[in-house]
Amino acid sequence: MIPINGATGQEADLWQNGMTANVLRALSLVPDGLRDWRRLGAAQYLSFEGMANFVGQDDRAINRMQMELVAGRVSSYNECFY
Repeated sequence: MIPINGATGQEADLWQNGMTANVLRALSLVPDGLRDWRRLGAAQYLSFEGMANFVGQDDRAINRMQMELVAGRVSSYNECFY
């Protein structure tokens, strides 16, 4: 796993601000998989940058609160344990 402040060289693009969540550090074991996941998440949900910014996203059909409501309901429907 890449250290929290060790994303350098070919992995420097994994997180730009020098710090990241532990779940992303775990995914850094497969850097290309993490890059693909970031692109997919940005297209279907929110970019990493968008997750940190809760306001000013006028390009979405529903807002962040509505997305979280839908995600929670789907998780409940699928009987997710988390």
